Amino acid sequence: MNINPLNNLMFFHVPKNAGKSILKAFELKKVKEINRSTVCGLSIEFVINNIDGDSQTKTWLKSLTKFAIIRNPYDRLVSLYHFRKKENDLYNLFVGANRDGGDKTSPDGKNLSFKEWVMDSRSRGLGLLWDKDPFIGINKERQVLLYDNDKLSYDECLEWINQIHFITDRNGKLMVDDVLRFENLDEEIKNFCKKYNLNEVVLPKKNSSPRKKNYVDYYDDELIKFSSRLFEDDLKYLDYKFGD
Repeated sequence: MNINPLNNLMFFHVPKNAGKSILKAFELKKVKEINRSTVCGLSIEFVINNIDGDSQTKTWLKSLTKFAIIRNPYDRLVSLYHFRKKENDLYNLFVGANRDGGDKTSPDGKNLSFKEWVMDSRSRGLGLLWDKDPFIGINKERQVLLYDNDKLSYDECLEWINQIHFITDRNGKLMVDDVLRFENLDEEIKNFCKKYNLNEVVLPKKNSSPRKKNYVDYYDDELIKFSSRLFEDDLKYLDYKFGD
C-alpha cells in the first residue's frame, strides 16, 4: 500500500495496471505495514486497527482518499506475459525451475507461447504450491480461504488474483473512493486531480511491456473461454468484456 500524506492519498496497487507510473507521478511512498497483499481480501479498518499507532494516526489513515487502477483482464494478462518474459521469470513457479527467475525455457525445455503459458496451471504454481489450480473460477469466498490458509503461496500468485479482490473487503464492499480505468488513464487522472484539487500530473512510462499486437490478436476461442474462467469476477463486477 502506498501513501502521499501531503495530498491525502492512498493507492491500492494492482499488478500490471500502471502502478509504477502512478507511484512516481503522485510521489507515493510504500508503507510496509499496509502492503497490498495484506489488504487484499481484508477490510481497511482491520488493517489500520492492527497497525501500531495512536487513535489519531488511525483516524487519519482512514480519512485518506483511496484509489486504484483497473484494466481489461484479457489485456492485463497479455501485459503480464510480456513482462514476465522480459524479466526471464515466466517459469519461476514451475516445479524444477529457478524460483528467483532467470530461466528462458520451462524445466522441460519448452518456450511456451502466450496461450500455452496461460493454460498451463504450472504458471500459477500447480505441483509446487498447490495440488489443484485454485484460480480457475475463483470467487471472493475462495480467495479469502487461500489468504487465510496459505498466505505465503497466495502472495507468490498475486498477479493471478482478480482485480476486484484487491479493492473489496471480505464481504465484497468496495474499499476505495475512486476506481480509474487504464484504458482512458490520462483523462481519468486529469479528472481525478481536478476532483480532489490536486496538481495535474503526467504519467511516466514505467515497466511497460513490449508488444506489437492488440491484445485481441493473442486469443482464440479456446483461450477466451479459459481466461474468462480465470477472471470471472473481474468480468462480472468491473464491466469488462473481450474486445473492449
